[in-house]
Amino acid sequence: MTLPANLEGPIPITAESGAFHGVGREPIPGPGLPPLPLAAAGYVEEEYFVSGDTDGGPYRTSLLVRKPASPEAFSGVVLVETIHAAGAVPLSAQHIALASKGHGYAMVGSQKGALDDHVKPSNPTRYASLEIPDPGGSAAAGTTPPNPAVPAALAAQMREVERLAPTSNAILSQVGVLMKSNSPAGPFAGRQVQHLIMGGASQTGGATLRYIRDAHATARMADGAPVYDGYFPILAGGTEPVGRRDAAVVHALGEGDIMGGRPLGYRRPDSDESDDRYRLYEIVAASHVPTRGVKSAADIFPLLAHASSADDQLSQFPSAMLYFAAMDNLIQWVTRGIAPPRSERIQTGANGEIVRDEHGNACGGVRSSYVDVPFAAYVASSQGDDPFRRMIGLQVPFSNQKLATLYPSHDDYVAKVKTCLESMVRERWIFPEQAEEVLAEAQAASIP
Repeated sequence: MTLPANLEGPIPITAESGAFHGVGREPIPGPGLPPLPLAAAGYVEEEYFVSGDTDGGPYRTSLLVRKPASPEAFSGVVLVETIHAAGAVPLSAQHIALASKGHGYAMVGSQKGALDDHVKPSNPTRYASLEIPDPGGSAAAGTTPPNPAVPAALAAQMREVERLAPTSNAILSQVGVLMKSNSPAGPFAGRQVQHLIMGGASQTGGATLRYIRDAHATARMADGAPVYDGYFPILAGGTEPVGRRDAAVVHALGEGDIMGGRPLGYRRPDSDESDDRYRLYEIVAASHVPTRGVKSAADIFPLLAHASSADDQLSQFPSAMLYFAAMDNLIQWVTRGIAPPRSERIQTGANGEIVRDEHGNACGGVRSSYVDVPFAAYVASSQGDDPFRRMIGLQVPFSNQKLATLYPSHDDYVAKVKTCLESMVRERWIFPEQAEEVLAEAQAASIP
């Protein structure tokens, strides 16, 4: 049995709360998406301090929760993520998309680097007592193979995160037990937490994969049940497949995450077995960082300030829509036993290169109207020496002559998009309301 963390709070949240900026704002610099309008959505937000002991020593850190104000509106599901080493909270976007379903949300400051570099400096007075121990030692040699595409400074940061992963895992386990134990004085008091789902994107996707590998088997409630019932690691492949676990896993990557000769060692078959529920999705045309709706990558995250130029046509591929539906499918799998759809892998050649169709888009993978009824070719990972530029995607529109060859009329194009979207909704790759958004975009498109 894993012992629960200790709880203090809620800590008052004010306009001067530093990292949390008060109710209704993104906790720390995030993915460029709008904050959840908490009050309008019927939600409340609270911050707590949690503490406990790990092998490296005692810790005290932050826990932010969002929950329906009305206990009757709570679904029993809590989405859990650790703070990204760069200060982002990508799973918060999933919560925004799924808030109407009554799910809770918990952000745990379990990574020492994120706490020290982002949370504590935001308000040194408020967070002066927070500390995560450094157990010392060094990362095991060879756990993260060197990648020549990763700058030395970034590679060093990745090694440091991996070195401290056991401490982060222990904190996530203890905080998970705290929430799932449903103490009358717990962070979800008055609401029955039934299922915890951990996830993250990019660096925190990798943290989720490490947790599955290293901590899931021993993170247990008093009755022997797992602390976490499902996992949603996205935008992170890892170098080895996810092993058999008594939890459901939906592992999703964009095409941009597997370009540039990245290892495909994470690939494995899907499974519906009770101790090995697993889906792998590789989404064609999706870049590592979504850029739909923006003109400059700097609008998304400060680190991307120089990743795009005025001459770029940033990809408008709606990857977030597919990730949102995938998360919802995972929740249905955990709570109702409804298995998610399966998909092919993106087709790759003998040297790992992506096989492309006559339009330049990848073959296989998770399909959408953007690639099956195309109006552009997608470069899911921009080329260049800047590693941040490789995180964004571009699109190259087809010429009017090519469009006229593909689609005899505007109505023909719209009809094909509609047919594709109907199939996507039926197979649960996209929500109906988001399919309507894509269809409206097709109806307004300048297709001859």
